[in-house]
Amino acid sequence: MKNDLYTFGKKNYILNSLFRSLGVSEKIKDNLQSVTLATICEKINIIDIKCTNDSLLILLSNGEFICKRMIPSSSSSSIIEITLPIKILKVSSGYNHLHLLSIDNKLYGLGDNSFNQIGFNNNNKNNNNNNNNNNNNNNNNNNNNNNNNNNNNNNNNNNNNNNNNNNNNWYETIKQVEYFNDISLKMVSSGGRYHSIFICIDGSVYTCGSNQYNQLGRRRVNRSNNRNNNSNNNRNNNNDDDNDDNIHSIEKLQTTILFNNCSSGDYHNLLIATNGLVYGFGLNSHGQLGIITNYNVKSPISNNQNNSSEDDNGYCIKSLTLLESLKDEYIVEIRCSMWHSVLLSKKGEVFTFGEGSSFQLGHGDNISYQIPTIIDELSDNNYKINSISCSTNSTLFLDNQHRVFYCGDNFISDDQERNNQDNYNCSDDDDDDYSNKIENPTPLTQLIQTFDFNPPNNIFTHNSNINFMW
Repeated sequence: MKNDLYTFGKKNYILNSLFRSLGVSEKIKDNLQSVTLATICEKINIIDIKCTNDSLLILLSNGEFICKRMIPSSSSSSIIEITLPIKILKVSSGYNHLHLLSIDNKLYGLGDNSFNQIGFNNNNKNNNNNNNNNNNNNNNNNNNNNNNNNNNNNNNNNNNNNNNNNNNNWYETIKQVEYFNDISLKMVSSGGRYHSIFICIDGSVYTCGSNQYNQLGRRRVNRSNNRNNNSNNNRNNNNDDDNDDNIHSIEKLQTTILFNNCSSGDYHNLLIATNGLVYGFGLNSHGQLGIITNYNVKSPISNNQNNSSEDDNGYCIKSLTLLESLKDEYIVEIRCSMWHSVLLSKKGEVFTFGEGSSFQLGHGDNISYQIPTIIDELSDNNYKINSISCSTNSTLFLDNQHRVFYCGDNFISDDQERNNQDNYNCSDDDDDDYSNKIENPTPLTQLIQTFDFNPPNNIFTHNSNINFMW
């Protein structure tokens, strides 16, 4: 049925509740659910779906959108709907923040801005100081008024901190990102945990948020030097950090390469240049950037190990770097999860790399790959893939016949109903539970025997391993 949504994957109370609130829902089998949107007519299609840890956003073909968020409380949780009377062209989601690009090319944001990952806080310190010097705009008087300026700066910083704590860390309503008022955007990648990337119509790239693992593609400031030199004038330089050495304003990436697409994992980014080449920067601890380095990737991570540590800084790619192994390929689509990445070529072939302990790379093994590797299971069977999506422990593929393939952790069906299919890995080793993994890309209709549905046109996967189809 038109405008039916399907969801399956790891159980997620918040997102499942938001999903069921959209309309008439039905449990089909195991944790597979469908919902028919009750608020839209037959002539309106679903264009895109994005979600954070507590919000679900659906973009419709008429430019309208449905945005719902769960608000926790001590007694019970409630679901609210967030609206804005504007027409939206594109949407993007991060760990706990959302971006909406309007038809008239205005950028809006919602959610967590604790690291300026939305891009709301972009007033440089020089402007703040001038505003608090009571019309004293003569730079020649700075030395004479140094003590007064320091006092004003301290007061200003205290006020800023109070404002951040009270207002700027979390935005409950949709607000415009004014930095891009005069800059036309092509796309936004909000997929980072604490950062975002913006690509302009002219192919230039802007970044903002946390740069802890060089995920902004710019110079990291030495923290110890900053603490010892807080009074130095270089702290007022527009090119340096904001109030915290890990919070960055929106800034243009210094490169002559032009880009038209990108995707962000928690701490890494991959960008497609206009000539189909792929570049990356950020954390490469598990090979998720696909860039060959002089160190080995880390040993497989546990499913509960979701946070990076300072020790990972040695695995960072600090600036825009070409994926040399793909220089003969023309890449058209990229998807990044926390620890692995998926690329789709113009020929419909799929390359995966990074963390593979849950068989999420689709290569039939559970090892990590440091360079992009083609998925033989798909190419050998002449499956032409049109779309890709991935979460931390799984990967989805949609081919040109609207068939969905799945590999990685099996959050789909009950153990007793797997029938020992060949694509399941069943191990006798009690120390490693590989019995609940899907080794190679497997048709969803094979995994869910009674699954009868209209062929989907789109797929989206949240980083918590819950999947959407429509």
